[in-house]
Amino acid sequence: YKHDPRAEDDGITCTVTPEAIPLLPLLESSRLVPGALPGFVAWLLRSLPHAPLSLLAARCGHSPRTPDIDALARLVVDALPPEGPLPAALVETLARDFGVRLPRDTWAEEDIPPQFRIRWRVVDARGHERFASRDLSEILAFRDEYDRLAPGALPAREDFVFEGGFREIPSLRRFSDCPPLPDRILLARIGGRAVCAFPALNREQSGGGGAAAPAKANGAGVPPADHSSLVTRHSSLRVAVRLFPAAASAAAAHAEGAAALADLSLSLFAPSARHSSPVARHSRGGGLADAAARRALLETFGDDPPRTGAALEAWVKERAPRCRELARNLRTLAEAVDGLAEECLETLDAVPALHPDTVRDVAEQIGWLCPPGFAALVPSARLAEYPRYLEAIRKRLDAASFDPAADRRKMGPVREAWGRYAALVGDREGNPPFDEAAAERYRWLVEEYRVAVFAQSLGTAVPASRQRLDRLWKEVVG
Repeated sequence: YKHDPRAEDDGITCTVTPEAIPLLPLLESSRLVPGALPGFVAWLLRSLPHAPLSLLAARCGHSPRTPDIDALARLVVDALPPEGPLPAALVETLARDFGVRLPRDTWAEEDIPPQFRIRWRVVDARGHERFASRDLSEILAFRDEYDRLAPGALPAREDFVFEGGFREIPSLRRFSDCPPLPDRILLARIGGRAVCAFPALNREQSGGGGAAAPAKANGAGVPPADHSSLVTRHSSLRVAVRLFPAAASAAAAHAEGAAALADLSLSLFAPSARHSSPVARHSRGGGLADAAARRALLETFGDDPPRTGAALEAWVKERAPRCRELARNLRTLAEAVDGLAEECLETLDAVPALHPDTVRDVAEQIGWLCPPGFAALVPSARLAEYPRYLEAIRKRLDAASFDPAADRRKMGPVREAWGRYAALVGDREGNPPFDEAAAERYRWLVEEYRVAVFAQSLGTAVPASRQRLDRLWKEVVG
């Protein structure tokens, strides 16, 4: 550490060799030196506008007019979760523990003063500095260039031997390839603090370099997008053993990786069978057979998988019949849903009497319900409701073709209820943190509300009204 605001190396410098650079992403650099956290948090708080800072002071029993920023920072640091990068963890903590809601992008990385960003200094075997930067991506790019100029001169991450002889493994094909995975691995001790990483199985794509997108997310919980990476051919899939910087991300990856290893090890779903149906190749369906198989794998094997090869093998064999049956049922359901959605879209094109606002609203609804790979994204219990949602759309379009004005009148309250949700999840970085579970319930309550408004005769799975939506929305935003 050096305190000299005029010097280029002001603040904390971490010296590493080129060999160690691949390990740096495992370190949460903003937490490497716990003693520096209060000063960093104090600077972040001082940069806030007066209103949220005064609210924080009042919530902590301080004077809103003349808050003691350093004292507030110490209180906030004590409430921070043990892992997770700053300042994102700070935004979550202020909302959860102090009722101060800020957009997730309140503090941009480039706006943080250099003294609060670790300076990475790369030295050679003689201790001579070869490169330095406070931007970790530049350090990683330096390592890539080093590899390009001297291929094989530096070890890969899987060459490192960690505590207890643990190594990362770039590819597993059988359960017997999977070593026992401890809950955590000690990387180093800095200032008496244990710096750990968390091992897990990880689903990756061969040749693509990196993990495939997780399928746990609900397809309707994100704006319509290309989710085709969710539907990966068997031949491009691999499972690796990787280290993660946080326990939560490791747990999520392990569930996804265990499901993929189950497929690879037992050949639960033959690659050729996954693309045999013309419907499965539909652009919106995104490979329905693949997507259904992946959802079945995740729902069958995604709940707290074992952490040894032998235990995984026994666990998977016991659940395999259930997984195959679920995949068959999901594929049949997804193909039916895909056909119903196609019929509704064709109606939008074929009926000129429909008002443009109705066409846009229905097209948006179908886009959120059925993005590419929807059968992998949507939980099976929710997908079972899709035929009713799409039948409600069909009934709505029939009625709207005779009375476009009535449809527009009904659409107003529905659009208001839907619009606030779409705006919230469509810009997660620009919005304050919100209750994800409540938002998920709200999203599907809007869908039930659509049924109640446009096709009441079909009935709703739960009572749905604008008043219920408004009450639930208060839970969403806090």
